[in-house]
Amino acid sequence: MKKTSIIILLFLFIISCNCNKKVVKNEKKIMPAGFKKAIVIKADSNDLCHIKLQIEGEKNNQYFDPINLKDFYKSSKKIIWIKYVKLRMKNRCPNTQPIKITEMYKNK
Repeated sequence: MKKTSIIILLFLFIISCNCNKKVVKNEKKIMPAGFKKAIVIKADSNDLCHIKLQIEGEKNNQYFDPINLKDFYKSSKKIIWIKYVKLRMKNRCPNTQPIKITEMYKNK
């Protein structure tokens, strides 16, 4: 009886260790080096900007206006991974900063 319970506990311990390692590997796979997670926000019809981005790690409640998103974004995903450059130009939309997307990671 003792051997069976010890074997079961050991088996459960090994399974739980392997599950945690898989999760960490998947997180690294999703977020490649140099890319930032961005949430795509589709604006109301009254808003001048049709699409805004909220980028993780930037100031709270700051939105970005991607001037070339159509070149990269061809799906309906709400979360994308991008590299970008902040632009020094007049804002096209209120309360947003214009950016140019230089690269977009396609998560498979």
